[in-house]
Amino acid sequence: INRNIVYHGLQSLRQNPNCGIKKLIQISGIQPDSISTYDLGFILGPRINAVGRLGNPTDALRLLCSCSTIQATKFAQILDNYNKDRQSLQQESIALAQKIIISNKINKVLFIADKSFHSGIIGIIAGRLTDKYYLPSIIISINSEISKGSCRSIKELNIVESLRQLSNDLVELGGHAGAAGFSIKTKNIPKFKKQITQIINKKLDGLNLKPEKLIDAEMKLNAVNIKNCRLVKKIEPFGIGNTEPIFLFKKLRIVDKRLLGSHQEHLKLKLDDPNTPNNENIVADGIAFKKGDLDKKLKVGDLIDITAKLSLNTWNGSVSPQLIVNDILFS
Repeated sequence: INRNIVYHGLQSLRQNPNCGIKKLIQISGIQPDSISTYDLGFILGPRINAVGRLGNPTDALRLLCSCSTIQATKFAQILDNYNKDRQSLQQESIALAQKIIISNKINKVLFIADKSFHSGIIGIIAGRLTDKYYLPSIIISINSEISKGSCRSIKELNIVESLRQLSNDLVELGGHAGAAGFSIKTKNIPKFKKQITQIINKKLDGLNLKPEKLIDAEMKLNAVNIKNCRLVKKIEPFGIGNTEPIFLFKKLRIVDKRLLGSHQEHLKLKLDDPNTPNNENIVADGIAFKKGDLDKKLKVGDLIDITAKLSLNTWNGSVSPQLIVNDILFS
């Protein structure tokens, strides 16, 4: 049912978006006739969410209800500005969090409480840390009397079940196995940290915590072409219950690399296969989102294994195949 809703919703957005969404698509730089689930989840969605995280969510409603181009332009710009603020704040907070957790050598949970964390983005911080370190994360935005917390977890730990063991110490609690939110009296944070750390350490003790890497098939670089990218697109939209195919590529050589993004957070790669005869040599573009920190570890000429998804990149009217890189490993 969800897949049908998204499929037909995308068709509607491509053909006849309302005034507000149309302006948001324009200001985001999306190709309106090829809008995808990626655009919804990572480009439009964050702009709509950012104003609720940092400001007044009514501005997002005003955009969606806009009936004039002037009003739509005004609120699309407001949402875009909030998203830029959210990105900067998020970048600074994640950098701070990573500095704090460097000392985490023993505990099976990443617990960070700080006054500088904005309550609207602590869920994003927790998610990023859990994705990177494969440990449950608890991030708290400290306020004078009542502080807000957000958690993300791994498949080996039901985080809300763990928190419920300390529900008497919390003001509010909600969530599910993989994510939760709570509020707590600020004076109780030190005690809570000690207790929840003990609970989680006990639950995860002795487990070999490694993220599950699902690969659908191994692929050669010469199969990365427009035809195969379009075949994959035929089974869109992707989501839970219909995940996007992930392919393994072995022993690819880095031909070129550079950083992209306002904060240099994305890594752009050009890759070839040195085992392919020269007359068949193919160079493929790959982009590794949020992996800019790997730039210094890689150099031109390195051989790497990658897992990636097939994608089509449209630029200035030209369409070309592109790899969306999930993981990078040295061969």
